[in-house]
Amino acid sequence: MKAGLRCLLSLLFLWLALPTTVHSAATAGNAEVELTPSSRQIMRVGRNQTLQELVRRVYPGQQRLWPAIESKLRELNPSAFNRYTGRLVPGSRLRLVTIRRIVPLQKLPTLRQVGWVRALQGSALALDRTGVERLLEVRSPVYEGDRIRTGPKGRLALDMLDQARIFLKPDSTLQLTRYVLDDPQDGASVSILDLIKGGLRKITGLIARRPQAVYRFRAGIMTIGVRGTEFVAKLCAAADDCRESAEGDEPQARLHLVMLDGMIDLQNRDDQPAGEMVLGQYAVVDGDGRLQNRDGDPAPGLLDADEARRFSELRPRDGSLWPWLVGGALLAIGL
Repeated sequence: MKAGLRCLLSLLFLWLALPTTVHSAATAGNAEVELTPSSRQIMRVGRNQTLQELVRRVYPGQQRLWPAIESKLRELNPSAFNRYTGRLVPGSRLRLVTIRRIVPLQKLPTLRQVGWVRALQGSALALDRTGVERLLEVRSPVYEGDRIRTGPKGRLALDMLDQARIFLKPDSTLQLTRYVLDDPQDGASVSILDLIKGGLRKITGLIARRPQAVYRFRAGIMTIGVRGTEFVAKLCAAADDCRESAEGDEPQARLHLVMLDGMIDLQNRDDQPAGEMVLGQYAVVDGDGRLQNRDGDPAPGLLDADEARRFSELRPRDGSLWPWLVGGALLAIGL
């Protein structure tokens, strides 16, 4: 009898000593979960605050993981709990945990590479369509569906499979929603990019030059179609200042556009024509989707030094109209 009891207690001890990931996998329904130390902390535990209350407040919607989270918090913060009662000690710090879901490789959809990182300054991250986030480096691949984000001082240059180039500005987010060159099924080419926050400079590649290809660059309430073009686009927090990035769904966001080559046509959310721009032009799209051409210098924070120099060379000097004449010719012949 005693031997059987000792065996049962030994099994119970082994079960309790298993890694958190094993417990989490059982409670998260087939998806393996890892609980790792987080940089976040509860600076001061409140008086009479219980661990159960804290976990439910900090991790809402994770009911299946609550027991594992409580266990991990006790493991990470032994000094935050009374050694006799097991209760939280008022005023103590509590280091939190991060939940990482690990999907078996056989369940991951195939990620299709559509480009790679050509150059990088500062930091940049990519979140793929499976929910996995990765730190980008020079020569890192980027995949269809990636949501790419630069840090406050980050600058990123991408080379795409159709020879297009994308230069993502600091504090910006771009999604490579769809990118296909010569689809094996029907031979179609498609490029759909979504600028979610901040700005970029884009040099279009083969997809934008093909008459039958689908090309869409979406930024806030405006969709841009292009033909053989280089342009700068940025979602800014103000109509006259681009030093602060904005997201496209923010009411104060304004889309600023500068043309360095070629031409673009714009459509609003209803797919109705909103205007056209040619090289040497600068315009701002207001909150109602109206295109407003500007004659003055671009808003501060919109262009980097090289872009500003190139754009100044396109502006008319001493009454010269050649940039506008070239732009008009492009519109006339449909290039």
